[in-house]
Amino acid sequence: MRRHISISAARLFAMVLDPLRTMGEGLLDSLPGMAFVAVLAIVTRYVLRLTRLYFENIDRGAITLERFDREWALPTYKIARLLIIAFAAAVAYPYIISPVRARKRSGASRSFSAWCFLWDHLRLSPT
Repeated sequence: MRRHISISAARLFAMVLDPLRTMGEGLLDSLPGMAFVAVLAIVTRYVLRLTRLYFENIDRGAITLERFDREWALPTYKIARLLIIAFAAAVAYPYIISPVRARKRSGASRSFSAWCFLWDHLRLSPT
């Protein structure tokens, strides 16, 4: 026996458009998280520029610090740059992974816990 399978036009149309609607809703839900990450990237970029300017002025001798040799300025800048980028990545991580879930927790607790996790795993153990 041969079965006749009929799919109505409305059902076929729904089968095609439901995934597109779901993707669109997901994109709209992630926009606030993407905006936060974009603003954080801009702020981090300017903080890095100011930090570089500060350490370059130390290296040139325009700024002098007691008990801080000028030769230490650029290596110290590289360490500070790494810490600034790591901190920004720790703050941005929840918004990149799940922007909807990230907005449900407070920003301060999320950032602090991410930074503590990063600090705990990067610090050197005393020997």
